[in-house]
Amino acid sequence: MCDPGDVAPGRTSIDGEHLMSTSSSAAARWLAVGRDVLLTGDAGAGKSWALRDVATTATARGSYSVLSIRAQHTLRPFGPFRAHDSAPRGELSEKSWVAWMREELSGRRPLLLVDDLDRVDDATVAVVRTFLAVVDARMVATVGTDVRALYTSPAALLVAERAPARVRVEAMGLSETSRLLTSALGGPASIGVVSAIATRSAGNPRVALALADAARVEGVVRVEGGVWVKAGTMDSIAVDSVAHGLLPQVPAEQLEALVVLAEHGTLDERDAALLVGGDVLSALVRRGRVVMHRCDGTHTVVAVSPPALGRALRTGTLGPRALSGVSSAQSEGSGVRTTEGGARCAGRVAGPGAERLDHLDRSAVQTRASASLPAAAEEYPRWAAEIAVLVHARSEDEVARHRATWLLAPTVDHANAFLAVLLRRPADPVEVETIFSATEQTEGDTREARALFDVLATRWAVWSDSSVGSDPTTRPGPVAAQRARVAAERAAAHPGEDEDIRATTREAAAGVPVAGWARVLESSALLEAGRPDLALAVCEQVDGTVESTEQMHYLDGIQSESLLMLGRVSEAEHHARAALERALDSLDGLGIRVNACALAVVLGTRGQSEDAWRTLTVSLRLGSPGPLENTYYRRSLALGTLLRTRVGDSDLARALSTELDLTPRGYSPLLQSMGEVARTALDPDPEKVEELWAAGERHVEAGLLLPALWCWLAHPGPHSPERVRQVRDLYARCRLPLLDSLVRLHEALSAGDLAVLEVLAGPTTTIVNDAPRRTAWTMLGGRHGDGSALAPAEPGDPGEGPPLLTTRERQIALLARDGLSNREIATEFTLSVRTVENHMSSLLHKLGFTSRQDLTLHMFV
Repeated sequence: MCDPGDVAPGRTSIDGEHLMSTSSSAAARWLAVGRDVLLTGDAGAGKSWALRDVATTATARGSYSVLSIRAQHTLRPFGPFRAHDSAPRGELSEKSWVAWMREELSGRRPLLLVDDLDRVDDATVAVVRTFLAVVDARMVATVGTDVRALYTSPAALLVAERAPARVRVEAMGLSETSRLLTSALGGPASIGVVSAIATRSAGNPRVALALADAARVEGVVRVEGGVWVKAGTMDSIAVDSVAHGLLPQVPAEQLEALVVLAEHGTLDERDAALLVGGDVLSALVRRGRVVMHRCDGTHTVVAVSPPALGRALRTGTLGPRALSGVSSAQSEGSGVRTTEGGARCAGRVAGPGAERLDHLDRSAVQTRASASLPAAAEEYPRWAAEIAVLVHARSEDEVARHRATWLLAPTVDHANAFLAVLLRRPADPVEVETIFSATEQTEGDTREARALFDVLATRWAVWSDSSVGSDPTTRPGPVAAQRARVAAERAAAHPGEDEDIRATTREAAAGVPVAGWARVLESSALLEAGRPDLALAVCEQVDGTVESTEQMHYLDGIQSESLLMLGRVSEAEHHARAALERALDSLDGLGIRVNACALAVVLGTRGQSEDAWRTLTVSLRLGSPGPLENTYYRRSLALGTLLRTRVGDSDLARALSTELDLTPRGYSPLLQSMGEVARTALDPDPEKVEELWAAGERHVEAGLLLPALWCWLAHPGPHSPERVRQVRDLYARCRLPLLDSLVRLHEALSAGDLAVLEVLAGPTTTIVNDAPRRTAWTMLGGRHGDGSALAPAEPGDPGEGPPLLTTRERQIALLARDGLSNREIATEFTLSVRTVENHMSSLLHKLGFTSRQDLTLHMFV
C-alpha cells in the first residue's frame, strides 16, 4: 500500500515496497551487526516504502518483533503512539508509554521503526530514548535528505546516543519506474512512457505518480494492444501537482531561489551562487532540489531537480509572478540575495528561461510563417537520474537560445543551428515545418549551408511522414547512403585490394552533400558490409572533414563496434568508455546515447550483463529522441531487450521491445538495430526463430552482411548442412574475428560434433550466442564427456570453476529452472522482486551463464 505521507497523497492501491529492496537490504545488513539505521531521502523518494519493506522482511522471517510509529501532524504529546491501533486510550504518562512499548516488543529481537523521526514531538522522543536505554532493541528511522536537521530537532540526543548508520534511499532506476507505472496505470507501459517519466521525475516516486496521473487525464498516454504508449508530449502536461508535492515545507528564501534557478535552466555553480547565495544553493543541493555536475573537469553546472519541478516553477501556479509576494508573506526580509555580484551575474545570464521561451516564442515562430561513472552500483540510479536532469535542462537552454536567434534573423545558418538541437528530441511538428517554410534563403548562403538544410529537411520528412520538400528517397543524402552500402557489399563480394574497396565506397558516399556525413556513411557501410578493418581506417583518419559533434559521435560509435568485431575487445571498451566520459562531461545527449550503447555492447560481449544494463540506462533515461538521435536509440532498445531477457526481467524486456516496434524506422538507419534478434530472444517460438533466417536473407540482399550474420548466428540451430555452408560462405566474405567461435559452434551443432561443442559452448563471446549455446548444452546433456557437470567459466578465466552458490541462490535457481518468474519466486520466499533479481544476477554470473533459460540445462548437485 502507498504511504500518503511519503509518496502520493490519496493513493491506496500502489504496492511500492518491492521497489525499495536495495535500501531495505542495506538497512538489514546494518541491523545484523547490531547498528541502528537512518533511512534518508528527499521528499517523495519512497522512504516510508523502504521502512515498510524492512518491517515486512523482519516479520516474515520471524527474526524480529516489530513496532512501527510515525510522526503526526499535531502538537499533541505522544501523537505517534496514540495513532497506533493497539495504543491504550486516555492520558498516559511517559512511564506508561514505555511499559506499553515493552509489551508491544516483548518478542525476540525488538525492532522499532520510526517514520519521519525529524518531525516527532519531544514527548515521544523522550519515551523512545528511555525505552532504548532499558531494552536491547534496534531502531530504523526515516529522515529527510539533510541529516543535519536532526541535530537541532528533539531527536538530537537520541541520535547522539544511538549513533546510527545512514542508508540513502536512492532514485528509482528504469526497472523500478516500469514496475511502479505498471501498478499505477493498471497495465504495462512502453519504455517510451517509462523513460519520459523517469527523466522528468529524476526517479522520484511521488513525482512519477503525479506525472502518470496528469498524462492519463490529458490524454498524453493511451492503451494500444494492452500497453500504455505515448500519444503526445510529456512537456505539455500540467505539473502543478509536482510542485505541491515537493515544495510546501521548503523555506521562503529557498523557494524564491528555486524560481530564479529554474528561470535560468543550467547555470555555472559560481553564477548560481552569486544569484541566490552560496548558503541557499548548498541547502537546495542537500535537499535534493538542485543537482550539480562537473563538466570537462573545469567547472560545475547546476540545475533544478527534478525537471518537472523546474517546469512547474517556470509555468505553473508557483511561477515567478505568483511568488512575487511569498517573501513578505512568509518572513520579511527573506528571499534571493541582490548583492552587487548577484546583479552582475544576473546581467551575464539574464534572459528568459528555456520553458518561458518555449511558451512565448513558439507562437512567434508560427506567426513568422504567416508573416563520469560512479563506483558503487547502488549509487548508479541516482547518478544516472542527475545526468538526465542536467542533459534535459541543457537541451531546453539550447533550444531556447537558438529559437530566439532564429526569430531575430531567420537565415539558413541560424535555421541549421536551431534544427540541429530541436530535432534531437520529439519536437512540435508545426514549429519544425514553420522553420523550413519561413527560413529566408539568400544568395549569400554557402553551398554547404544549403546542403545541410536540405539534409535536415529530408531527415524530418522521413521521420514525420510530412510533405516537406520532395520525395525523400530521391534526395541526395538517402541516395548516397544506399549507394555506399551497395558499393561496400559488392566490393566485399569480389575481394581485391583494400584501397580499391574503400575507393568504391568513398565515391558512392560522396553523393551526400555534407562532407562530414560522407565519412560517416562510408564507415557505417563498410562495417555493415562485414569489413570493420576498413571502417576503422575511415574513422581514424584525420582530414578536417568532420564538421559537427554529431558526426564525431557517430564515428566514435562505429569505431568502438569496429574494434569489437575485430576481436580487439579491450581496445573497444577503452575507446567507448573514453568517448562516453567525454559526452558525460559535456552533457551531450547524443554522445551519451551513442557511446553508452557502444560500451554496453562491449560489456555484454564480456558476459557482464548487469554492468552493461547499468551503462545502457544512462542512455535510456534520456527518453525518446527526435530524428537526429533515433539510430542509437533503436539499437539501445534492442540491446536492452536482450540484456533484460538474459536475467529474466521479461516485463521490462517486453516494454523495451514494444517501444522498438513503435519507434520510427526511417528510410535507412545509419546502423541496423538488431531488432529481429531481440524479439526472438524474448519470444523464441518456432515461427519467430525461423524468421531470423528470412531476416538474414533480406539483409544479404541489401548488402548488410554483418546484420545478416547476427540473425543467422543468433538462431538456436542446428542449421541444415546447406544453411551452415551459407553461413560459412558469408563469413568468409567478411573480416569478423569476434564471430569465429560462434560460426564454428554452428558448424559443430550441425555436424553433431560433441568434442567441439564441449570447447565452444562455454565462453560468452557475443551478445547473441545464448540460444545456440543452450542447444549445445542440450546435445551434451548438461555434462562433459567424462560425466562431470558442464558449468562454463567466464571469459578470460577459463581455468576456474564456478563459485559455490549460496543456499538462497540455489533455491532461487531451482525454482527458476522449473519455470517460475521472478515475481513468483519473490512471493514464494517473501522477498522483493528486486532482491530476487539481484540473486539471479549473482548466480548466473557465478555459473558463467548469460540467461536464466540456461538454468534448465544445469544439473545442481
